[in-house]
Amino acid sequence: MPEAIVCIFAKPPIPGSVKTRLIPELGPERAAELAEAFLEDTVAMVRTVPWAECIIAATKTFERPYFKPDEVWLQSEGDLGDRLEKVLRLALKRKPIVLAIGADSPGLPAAYLQTARDALQNADAVLGPSADGGFYLIGLKDCPVGVLEGIQWSHSTTLAATTHKLEQFGMKTVLINPWFDIDSHDDLERLRRQLANDPAAAPKTAELLSRASFTEPNPPK
Repeated sequence: MPEAIVCIFAKPPIPGSVKTRLIPELGPERAAELAEAFLEDTVAMVRTVPWAECIIAATKTFERPYFKPDEVWLQSEGDLGDRLEKVLRLALKRKPIVLAIGADSPGLPAAYLQTARDALQNADAVLGPSADGGFYLIGLKDCPVGVLEGIQWSHSTTLAATTHKLEQFGMKTVLINPWFDIDSHDDLERLRRQLANDPAAAPKTAELLSRASFTEPNPPK
């Protein structure tokens, strides 16, 4: 029986609405293909964790063969802090531990989820730092109202501000292994090199990035 919920925050992989910072390089269709592969690989990774129930926290309802309709929860309105809080609290009504990750870190080792779960045995909150100053993972055993309010998201200070806010609420917070999100050309190249050496870490993404057609420059409009 799963003892924790892992929520994957994601947008439906619709051309023009996902991986927008990569659209100038890839074009909207290839950027959406990439987002699709990221999500499918992330879901597959979470499913390897025997103690976790996988939930997709989506901005809109959508269907795919690799998850069930009842595994999709709709995000609320508001900024990321509002949306995170509401999903985290909903998950904590069902399980004693919740972890939230994005769909933009394909290749994230399942062992990092285990590390986060273990950290919560002796802490109130856990964060996984990302290279851009944010975080790729947050884990909680309790989610007080307002604990993620007033944080500047997608900023180099996001991790520090979140850690400070959690500690203001008296929550002992632990940082685990750093990882990286895929937002820029450099991130994508790092991922390409990583998956060339270990395609099994994110097979759908690895297959996509290995295609010669996928690496061609996006033609100017």
